Amino acid sequence: MLTTGESAILGEIEPEALYRLTTDLVRKPSVSGEERGIAELLASVLEDHGLKAETAEVEPGRPNVSASWGAEEGPALLLTGHSDTVPVGEGWSRDPFGGEIVEGRLYGRGSCDMKAGLAGMIWAMIAVKRRIERPTRRVIFAACVDEEEGGKGTQDALRKGLAADWAVIGEPTELQPIGAAKGDAYFEVKVRGRSAHAGSPELGANAIYGAAKAMEAVQRHHAELRQRKHPLLGSPSASVGTVSGGFTVSAVPDTCTFWVDRRLMPGEDGASALAELSRRLHEEAVAFPGTHIEERLAMEMPAMQSPPDHPIFSALADAAADAGGPALPVGGWSAACDGGFLQRGGILPVVLFGPGSISKQAHRPDEFVPLSEALIAARAYALLAARWLVS
Repeated sequence: MLTTGESAILGEIEPEALYRLTTDLVRKPSVSGEERGIAELLASVLEDHGLKAETAEVEPGRPNVSASWGAEEGPALLLTGHSDTVPVGEGWSRDPFGGEIVEGRLYGRGSCDMKAGLAGMIWAMIAVKRRIERPTRRVIFAACVDEEEGGKGTQDALRKGLAADWAVIGEPTELQPIGAAKGDAYFEVKVRGRSAHAGSPELGANAIYGAAKAMEAVQRHHAELRQRKHPLLGSPSASVGTVSGGFTVSAVPDTCTFWVDRRLMPGEDGASALAELSRRLHEEAVAFPGTHIEERLAMEMPAMQSPPDHPIFSALADAAADAGGPALPVGGWSAACDGGFLQRGGILPVVLFGPGSISKQAHRPDEFVPLSEALIAARAYALLAARWLVS
């Protein structure tokens, strides 16, 4: 049951204003590495509504944006998300930066992942600032760069002092609270051989043949990983994503490189996962005769897992229900996100909750977010923040 004050907070989140902000964010391209424009827009919106925006460059032209409100001391709730998107890609039937609204859907790159979530969190900040008179706690908003590439923004924010007691990431979860998410690691595997004229291939050592054998080992390793089970996340995995090798068709290739995507489970890290794969690659002597293998960890985003009985889940479920959302159980997420970095940095629990679907709508042509979900998420963030601030 909503109190009079909570009803007033929900009234501050006007649907058209929320949709307009989401449209404005979509119309500001922010592919990873090009986040300055959206950062300036986010900071401007916060300042226009009386919230002091702070920007901190992670790399030249790539600033994080944050704001906080409430008591100077005491526990803090973090509402956070990433400001970058994946590239546009091909196959669109609509302007990827048009922010077009059709039949209750807002289209555009980043609309689902995750500009609607960011817009909802900003409006939640605005709503509680307007309506909460005597906060005893604090709420923090942070929009971080580079989540789609490796999480530099969140890692930088943690190094510079970002801290909180609870955290909600507005990733697109179809309004389901997510308590665990897989991590991800990229491995570069390089096979070296010996070049020779293609007319006498026996004088060389074909690195592509060696790589083919090594990729068979990755497949066998993947089959082993699938035997491990997590109650919310399923199994870890290993998958070859790209291959490149050779320098001309008339020569035996002396190098071939392929990249492995390794999905991590809670308790794993990139180094241990690479060590497992390395043993498989080397102990089986899978390389083609005359070739040898080198491998390295190129990128890691850790997995996350919050205690399923933590009060954050009931608090978020109550806020979502009072905002008109569905009653969904705590779930797991197959994608990687910044949540693992937050937990590694000492913030626990972390929950993902936001509008749209990571699997059905994000990272694809004609990306969209359902406006009904965007409104529910914004109102849920606002109720969660309001109740946190006066508890």
